[in-house]
Amino acid sequence: MVLVLSILLSSLHAIADFDRAWVDSVNSLDRGYIFSNIERSVDQFAEVADRARALGYEAGEARALQSRGVALYLNGRYEEGVEVTLRAIRLFEKLGLRRELAFTLGELGYEMKRRNLGRATEFMRRAVTIAEAEEDSVTLCTLYDNFGVLHRMADHSDSAAFFYRRALDYKVSLNDSLGIPFSLNNLSELLAQEGDYDQAEELMLRSDAIREAAADSFGLLQNRAQWAELAFAQGDLSQAADRSEGLLKVPAVFEHGAMAIYCYERLATIYEQMEDYERVYRHRLRFSAYTDSLFSVENNARMAALELEFDTERKDRLIAESRLEAAARSRQIVVLVAVVGVLIVLGVGGVRFQRQKRRQLRQEHEWRARLSQTEHQQQLVDEKLAAKLQDLKRQCAGTGRHFDFEWHCDAGVEIELSSGRMLDILRIAQEAVQNALKHNRRGRISMQLEATNEELSLRVRDEGPGFREEDLAQVSGLAHMRQRCHHSGGNFGLSSGDGGTEIVCSFPSI
Repeated sequence: MVLVLSILLSSLHAIADFDRAWVDSVNSLDRGYIFSNIERSVDQFAEVADRARALGYEAGEARALQSRGVALYLNGRYEEGVEVTLRAIRLFEKLGLRRELAFTLGELGYEMKRRNLGRATEFMRRAVTIAEAEEDSVTLCTLYDNFGVLHRMADHSDSAAFFYRRALDYKVSLNDSLGIPFSLNNLSELLAQEGDYDQAEELMLRSDAIREAAADSFGLLQNRAQWAELAFAQGDLSQAADRSEGLLKVPAVFEHGAMAIYCYERLATIYEQMEDYERVYRHRLRFSAYTDSLFSVENNARMAALELEFDTERKDRLIAESRLEAAARSRQIVVLVAVVGVLIVLGVGGVRFQRQKRRQLRQEHEWRARLSQTEHQQQLVDEKLAAKLQDLKRQCAGTGRHFDFEWHCDAGVEIELSSGRMLDILRIAQEAVQNALKHNRRGRISMQLEATNEELSLRVRDEGPGFREEDLAQVSGLAHMRQRCHHSGGNFGLSSGDGGTEIVCSFPSI
């Protein structure tokens, strides 16, 4: 008997060791595997995390959760990605695995960059501090690159360039063929914003060569998107549109949810500047439809999981009931009748309860979906106006003209813009800046957006020679600006003289 128990225990230990080794082998897959197999990685690393949790192997579980968080982010499922990554962080902190903690904090900061840049910067700064204390050069390669991205988004170009170059130096010393192109692309984008297009193209060619040699399919897709951005920065809208449209013809793009959404949104922006409003409308529709489909797929998957769980419980209950009935046949008729009666009552009550429960769940999911859609739409309106005004700043920088943008908001004032009013304000600002660039070729251009309890006002001023009264009719954009301002219930004002031209639009009771 003792021998049998010993053999049994040895077998159990061997199975546990085999499972643990399998967890480690899957967790050792590099980022290139995740980039090339995004949807598969989401499910695969979920299975690894579950297996590690069943073994009580917390380090393996944390590493699997970290990889799954990356896959979810690349798949466009941001909220799930953040939730999974936070679980990994808590486990790494608990286990004292500081290097893994630093890397995962950095991943979380990067994933949050478009939703909360300030919070993302806090996570990234904490990650860099830990990695530098551990002298972990491999992790610092990624952290410096991503920290540079956050600084670029905050318009801190010098800081962004500093971190990009530090990341590139580390990667070159480590011969990191997967990571070097990321740094080259980041530096290329920064140089393009500064107008150094020749150097930006040279870095992109180096990145292409490395990724082609490594057969990095995901990286090559990223490079195609980067070339489109470079054409857009140079003002070659036709080439930028062709390259972005070409990306959408690659089936693999739609596996990378974030990249597909980016292409649709970027094409809408390009065609707006080309004044091809039919295509703008078409790509906006596709952008909305594809974004909505991601949420629908997610909700359907959750509903399917709930239904599967319900079906499993129901089958287990039916099996138990059939066993009770089989045992009851050998007993007295009275006991059999009683048991059957109880089962019927329980069955009817159970079905009614489950129907009510499913109805409640469906109503709750519909309510959450409507609330999420409303919040998402308002967030898009607010973020889009700020992003478009920053595009104007970059456009002026590419012409060598100095552009100042100021935003003032009184304390306690909450700004809520409808999509229609936001579009009118944006078009007025674009038209005013285009007129300043076209008719006044010297001096500064300034834009001020100010919100008070009474009104929201937009002022655009240049230091050009101004217009004579008889020349105003030749400035075709003025009529468009006045019409848009009145369409949104605002007042339009224009003053022009030797000191320059100023356009003022005010919108009451925002």
